[in-house]
Amino acid sequence: MITVKLTQQKEVKKVEWYEGITVKDILEDSKWTSNSVQTFVDGIPVNEDKKLEDNSELVLVPIVGGG
Repeated sequence: MITVKLTQQKEVKKVEWYEGITVKDILEDSKWTSNSVQTFVDGIPVNEDKKLEDNSELVLVPIVGGG
């Protein structure tokens, strides 16, 4: 199982782990893209190609822009 946390909304979701699952796979099943969030796995910044281990924690931090 992978725990996915969205910091802005304090939302927590559990995702079934399978061999070869990546951050990108999880993002594709959500409304988020790698352009709209910073991704961290177990506290370490990662890109969308990162393969996830079972029992990982993926944290999504929305990127805010403006001026």
